[in-house]
Amino acid sequence: SGENVFHVPPAALFRIGDGWGVFTVRDGRDVRKAITIGHRAGDAIEILDGIREGDTVVLHPPNELEDGTMVQPSGSDVAK
Repeated sequence: SGENVFHVPPAALFRIGDGWGVFTVRDGRDVRKAITIGHRAGDAIEILDGIREGDTVVLHPPNELEDGTMVQPSGSDVAK
């Protein structure tokens, strides 16, 4: 807990080597972003660096998803 803690659901994260990443959506395409995580608390992962508040992230990204793929967000597949 803390003031102004930026977090995303664990379902948005995937491994990039030894680190973590998420897919954001920009102009109808997904963009793979490396992120730095902080604390973990059940249904939330603190994000320290890599994306900003207000970015749309893909939940449950499939293994086949590649950077730059056209995506059409739906309410259950994205988080802001």
